[in-house]
Amino acid sequence: MRCEDAAVPRSAVTCVVCQRSRTRGSHNHAGDVFVCAECEADAKQFIAIQDSIWVEAGEADESTYETDKLTHP
Repeated sequence: MRCEDAAVPRSAVTCVVCQRSRTRGSHNHAGDVFVCAECEADAKQFIAIQDSIWVEAGEADESTYETDKLTHP
């Protein structure tokens, strides 16, 4: 057993995103994919930022669609 292996608790699992051994996180339904809590939080923040950008773009598309509908029935 290597010294660094002894420092990692037996219940630690390797995150498929960051490749670090973590004890907190989620597994998929089959139990073969683990994403740590830190990567889950990063993903939620990324999705929130992406949603805010796409909402603005979506609003622009809707106004263009409404204008086109009025000018080209």
